[in-house]
Amino acid sequence: MLSSAPNVSFCRCFEDVIMMRVLHPVRLKRGLFSSLAICLAVILCAPAPSYAQQKTLGIAAFQVLGIKSKVAKILTLTNAAYQKHTGTAPLALSEVTKRLGKYGLVKLKACDPPTVKCLSAKGKTFLKTDLALFLGIGGFGEKILIDFLLVDLSTGKQVKRTNKTFDGFKGMESQLPAVMTALFPPTDAKLVLEGTPKGAAVTLDGKASGELPTTLSLKPGKEYALKISHPKHKPYERSITMKPGKKMTISIALPSLAPVARRPDTRPPERRPAPAGEPVFRKVWFWAVVGGVVVVGAGVAIGVAAASSGPQWPELQAPF
Repeated sequence: MLSSAPNVSFCRCFEDVIMMRVLHPVRLKRGLFSSLAICLAVILCAPAPSYAQQKTLGIAAFQVLGIKSKVAKILTLTNAAYQKHTGTAPLALSEVTKRLGKYGLVKLKACDPPTVKCLSAKGKTFLKTDLALFLGIGGFGEKILIDFLLVDLSTGKQVKRTNKTFDGFKGMESQLPAVMTALFPPTDAKLVLEGTPKGAAVTLDGKASGELPTTLSLKPGKEYALKISHPKHKPYERSITMKPGKKMTISIALPSLAPVARRPDTRPPERRPAPAGEPVFRKVWFWAVVGGVVVVGAGVAIGVAAASSGPQWPELQAPF
């Protein structure tokens, strides 16, 4: 992982600096101010992870003699925009002034004309960094003209170049982020998620993003809401912000959920109807009773019949 401060072995940019002519000079009479239009440079070093990993960057600002404090302001804004864009802090301007004197400005031998070949050769000799970002300042006042030139000092070739006119320092502050994006396109970062249980659901900003374990490619500088969940485990949640070209590894062991105790059933027992008995006509006593009734009935019937079949007494008649 890159440190926030530049590596001293690669960043000896305070011993010597390069000068170039003003790219957008104010038109003045020849010979009168030509000797005054000299180029001065302030060098800052910082890693440039969005362009290439583990490469150092030298930032040189050029200006017309007599307005040094404004150069310091331009460098302050540029460095702040670079730090916000890449997530890497460049060397503070206060440290530069300690090493180079007030305003951090040193007179240099001219590189005239300021071609990529010339600047690359000088930068490789004096900056001793992998990359150099040259700020050609061509004017001050209501409009600030700056030519941003990014050079790969290891190959001596131009990487990117863009010209920008700013509406004063406030305009610079609001427009520099777009310039940094153009010069240092952010590279995706890698998020490696591993751990247990395997198959746990991974979501980013509420959107399904695979299962554990997995590796995700994310945009740097954006804050993501990460959540890892499983039905039988407690979820894992946190916010993450990735840096350009970086890899972040998170190992998770989701804790198991405690077993849920069963609540006692307080409902009254359900009353069920008694099972239906055997039909009465299948009971032995039923038929015994029926049989007794039949016997008794039969006896009565016989008695009645016998009585009705007895001797018939003659009907008495009156003697008269």
